[in-house]
This record gives sequence, structure tokens and C-alpha cells, in this order.
Amino acid sequence: MSEFGEILRERIVEIETHLRFISGLEASAVGRGSGVRTAPVDSEPVNILKSGFLVHLYNVVEAVMEKVLEEVPIAAKVHAPRDWCDGLIREWALGRVNLSRDLSVHDAETRFVGLVQEAIERTAMTKLSIRRRSGNWSHEEVVQLATSLSCPLSVADPVRVAACESVFEDGMAPMKYLRHKRNRLAHGNESFLSGAQHLPATRLAELRDPVVAYMLQVVASFDQYIVAKGFLHPKAP
Repeated sequence: MSEFGEILRERIVEIETHLRFISGLEASAVGRGSGVRTAPVDSEPVNILKSGFLVHLYNVVEAVMEKVLEEVPIAAKVHAPRDWCDGLIREWALGRVNLSRDLSVHDAETRFVGLVQEAIERTAMTKLSIRRRSGNWSHEEVVQLATSLSCPLSVADPVRVAACESVFEDGMAPMKYLRHKRNRLAHGNESFLSGAQHLPATRLAELRDPVVAYMLQVVASFDQYIVAKGFLHPKAP
């Protein structure tokens, strides 16, 4: 099993524990606790924990996709660059040149010359990296990465619709909403006290379920991609 697959399975256990804890505290805070060694809990700590859950759940997506970016190059490096698929070669070139709006013409030329030298000397094999194209991960970024690497995403339609199309909150699907809330909390646009105040534990579970289901199928797709050596050109020996 891939490391990103292991990470996902471990993190699923973590978020389940996190959500169960919130559920217990929430029940106690509104007087529905069993009363067995459970003292009433003020709602403010519960609200902070709920906001923390949103960040925790997003970090599952982040950790998995960042590991994908690491593992694909590791698998590809044992093969000669001439055998890589066009998408991987493009990712290698973009990663090495790393063009940006602030790059001067001279620096761009220097990087381009270095890129050609690496290709001629076949040193690209030791310098392969796949760049991260955006600040955060959502469905669009996952699809973009898979497309650029020629990795078929085998996500069942019901799973894709539930995670990426069906509205969860504020006109956004679960994957997009999760990234949105994580960014607002991380950048201080919303406080942890109020960020998820309106979301009971049952609603958090409704957010978790499609996100986890989607990521399980994304992981299975990239697992198969690596096992089948999908990063190689179809005509590679």
C-alpha cells in the first residue's frame, strides 16, 4: 500500500475520534449527556473544537495530496526520462524552470538553459519534482493534477456528485466548502469560536462522509496509477 493510502486510513481514524469527542461534549453542553462522569460543558469550547474539526478534515486532504506529489516522482525516478509520459515530462520541466510573473527575462533564460543541460546530461532523473500549482486543495486541483499526469481518476458518479457538486453550505459542495472554511479560519477571516458554531456534530458528519468517500477513491486511483506505471509512455519498454 502507498504511503498516501496509509496516511488517509490513519487520518480517518483521527477525525472519527475528533468527531465523537465533539458529539459527546455537544450532548453534555445542551443537557443530553448520560451524566456518567460527564460534567456540563460550556458551548464556547465546543464551538472551537468544531472549527478545529474543519481544519483537521481539510488537513486529511492536504496530507494525502502532498504525499502523492512526493511518491509519483520516487516511482518514476527508477525509469529513464525518455520513458516518461508526456505529462510527467511537462511536470518535470515546469518544476525545474518554475516560471512566475516576477521572473526576469535573464533569469528565465538561465533556467531554460539549465533545463536543456539537465536533459542532455540525463540528470533529470535525480531532480524530478512535481510542483504544487495552487495554495490549497479541492476537487478542481485534484482533477488538474491527475489530468496533468495522465492518471485516470476512477471516482464513481454518486461519490463525485456528493463531494463535488451537491451543495452542502453557502452554495458550495463539500470539497469546496471545506477548503473555503479552512482558509477563512487559517487566515483569521473567521474566528474558531464562531466559524462552525452553526454546524452541529451531525452536520459535520454530513460533511465528513462525502469528503472521505471521495478521497478514498482518489487514493485508489493514484495507487493504481503507480502500480501500473501510468507515468511511463505507452511505448516505453
